[in-house]
Amino acid sequence: MTDENTAPSATHSASAEDPSGASLGLWGRILRRLALASGYSLARRALRQPTALEAPTDALFSPRDVVFEVPIDRCRFLYGGAYGPLAGSSAATSGWHPFVALAHELAARPDLRYEDSVLARFYQRFQPRNQVEFFFPQAVADEHRDSALARLPLDAARLPVLPWYSAVWTGKGEHGLGPEHGHQSFGPVTVEKGRLEFRRVRSTFLSIREHGYRPELASGEIIGNFILKGDDYRFLVRGGHHRLAAMAALGWNNVRVAFYKQTARSVNIEAAGLWPLVRAGIYDEGLARLFVEQLFADDHSWRARELGLLDDEKQASTR
Repeated sequence: MTDENTAPSATHSASAEDPSGASLGLWGRILRRLALASGYSLARRALRQPTALEAPTDALFSPRDVVFEVPIDRCRFLYGGAYGPLAGSSAATSGWHPFVALAHELAARPDLRYEDSVLARFYQRFQPRNQVEFFFPQAVADEHRDSALARLPLDAARLPVLPWYSAVWTGKGEHGLGPEHGHQSFGPVTVEKGRLEFRRVRSTFLSIREHGYRPELASGEIIGNFILKGDDYRFLVRGGHHRLAAMAALGWNNVRVAFYKQTARSVNIEAAGLWPLVRAGIYDEGLARLFVEQLFADDHSWRARELGLLDDEKQASTR
């Protein structure tokens, strides 16, 4: 999905028409109602085949819209963090994302309720008061408590901001829930919002596990842009988090993606001093660079460790 509070979501969805375009009548209407009740929209698109590239970053030089593949271990969540294991299974070489953790829970406990899930605990425990607490470990947040970024609050109307954004963005909510219900990336959220995200992860995970990924039935590609550091890269995912989380939990190695069209195709850390919110004084350049360094680091489980969620997983595995 795109950032939930700025644009419609792009979720894995079912079509109310057959491939020839003929209406499915009553069954199609029933399917549409069921999808909408779960927070999904129905769509049918012609399937575009990924372009074969020698390296994913070759897509940067394509003169047209391009669909291509990226290794999941090079993908990063929009606001930082990896979707799955990186070089190993230890805390210092692993990724962690609440949607992926929830998908693993659902695989082990099909009757799991939202209220008993890791997603509910994540929203209860991770309630940052400002942008620095949202993006960085607690030690960094404490060190920069007097920074301009720390004075920028997180609330129902204000979204997390990345240093290359041109402005501070405001939220609109999604799927019939206004921004007052909270954001999918942090708490607090209302029970309605928590249950909505729970249903979206569960429906997407079960659909891909049982039927495979059908991108032609989704309302859009998984989208993002490249973050460049020297000759290395990460693909920062802007939309499609639920689908990517499901695929990571199911052990997929690669994912088809496209570029997010409302920003540049790539951001280079070497240009940090030119980024708009750095020049505006909202980010100091050191924090801006640190955010990018975190995208390339080995340890992407630090948030779960700080919240005690890894301890919860260990205890659950020994029961």
